[in-house]
Amino acid sequence: DKSFLTRNAFEFNNEFFVRCIYVQKDGRLVLGGRFDSFNGRVNKNIVRLNSDGSLDKEFKTGDGFNGSISSIVSQSEGKIIVGGDFNTFDNFFVGQIVRLNVKNSELNLSISPNPSTGNFKITSSKSINRINITDAIGKEILRTEPMAFDAEIDLSDKSSGVYFVTVFSDGASKCQKILKQ
Repeated sequence: DKSFLTRNAFEFNNEFFVRCIYVQKDGRLVLGGRFDSFNGRVNKNIVRLNSDGSLDKEFKTGDGFNGSISSIVSQSEGKIIVGGDFNTFDNFFVGQIVRLNVKNSELNLSISPNPSTGNFKITSSKSINRINITDAIGKEILRTEPMAFDAEIDLSDKSSGVYFVTVFSDGASKCQKILKQ
């Protein structure tokens, strides 16, 4: 499949190998083995790829592993157990086994329309646990728990001005401002 972007991507002194692959529920791939980089970016022995084979730049591994990886297995809550012939991960002693969080921690939001007359929609890349809306002086004017990827908000009974929308999702939060006309 020529659309899968991994051709000549791995480097390790002209020798590399991928020994194990973990497929996440979202289609991204975590690859372990023996390599120094992927497409010129340092990724010591572990890398996560998007479903098209391109590098997932959100997967942070610091200095990676100091030896090869031979096993990746799934654990609950978006974590994996990695085993192999290594004794450090990101320069910390871990023996030959470590648990990593592979959950996407980036929370992306869209609020539209913005500016608004008071009615707007919040769309999130993750399920929204809670939304807090505060006015410009920090007073909470709305709190809701939609438990969905989007929410319709009605501030039409509120004064014109700047409001701050904070969205909470699985330990992550993000704040954006909205202008009510």
